[in-house]
Amino acid sequence: MAQTITMNYRDTLKKAQELEELADEMDRKCAARIDRLRDGMRSNWTGDAAAFYCKKLDQLEGKARNRAREMRAAASALRIAAERYRILEMIHL
Repeated sequence: MAQTITMNYRDTLKKAQELEELADEMDRKCAARIDRLRDGMRSNWTGDAAAFYCKKLDQLEGKARNRAREMRAAASALRIAAERYRILEMIHL
């Protein structure tokens, strides 16, 4: 039985790591793409509509960063739950 628990523990940690890596990648790619959009827009567009569009890009960037933060929090929660479960299983062995 201990082997199954160890495998589940390690698998959970691996999935948490993958989730965190995905969050990091999403954060980087979104920021880079939004920066490119903003830079291109600023060099080719002026006026009230441009300012409004920049605000929308800022909001989108904030939402993407929040989602990445939530994904990292989920990864952390997975690690904590896995560790607690492993400790409980070891106590009951």
